[in-house]
Amino acid sequence: MKRFHEIRIKALESWASVTKRQIVNEFGELTTDNYMGAFECKWQNGFEDGHVNLFCSLGDWGCNVTDILKETKYDYLDLDDEEEAKVLFRYYTRFLLVLSEMLTDFQDIYIHAETLKTRDSKQIARNFYAGNIGKDQYTEVFNFINSVCKHKTQHVHLCNNHNQIIFEDSGVVPITLNYIRLGDVSSLNKNAVLVPFLHHFTNILLYSYVALDDYFYLHPKKFETLCKKYVT
Repeated sequence: MKRFHEIRIKALESWASVTKRQIVNEFGELTTDNYMGAFECKWQNGFEDGHVNLFCSLGDWGCNVTDILKETKYDYLDLDDEEEAKVLFRYYTRFLLVLSEMLTDFQDIYIHAETLKTRDSKQIARNFYAGNIGKDQYTEVFNFINSVCKHKTQHVHLCNNHNQIIFEDSGVVPITLNYIRLGDVSSLNKNAVLVPFLHHFTNILLYSYVALDDYFYLHPKKFETLCKKYVT
């Protein structure tokens, strides 16, 4: 039996720690999500010629991540229980839909900062976020989300005869099943979905924040060009 509580708390603490969002009020209650000290405000304060709408809007969108990771009503569901796994899969799906939008924003921010206008602009941006890892995790995650959570009629709907939902977070991954999984989203002969670790997804998003922050520091002219595009 693997309860969800520990997994969620670990992801929430990591999210708040790295982004420097203030998610606890003065009474120790999880009733706030203040990003005044977060990356978005740091970037805003780094541009002195006006308000950069992009950064505050991105900060607002990040509150969706906080809201989902604060949700406690699924904490004592068991990832290994077949029926409870279905409920948790819907939770992960909501998180992944928000993640997809935020990763797209990070991708496009880099494209705009670099003023890329070629057919391979998206891939260039994704390669940037691959960084030292050397692996394009953006495309891998996008492919998984698009196949399992979004554009399903040409993917998971083709094989979903009440497929099993297995979570890597459970610590138990049966080898007898044929999974739709990260790196293999083909629906051919699949009878299960392997949902990656929740912290795998949060780590990709957090790395994107850090990578973009470093980029802005190293390329002040490109940072300025980006800001001017969104300034009011």
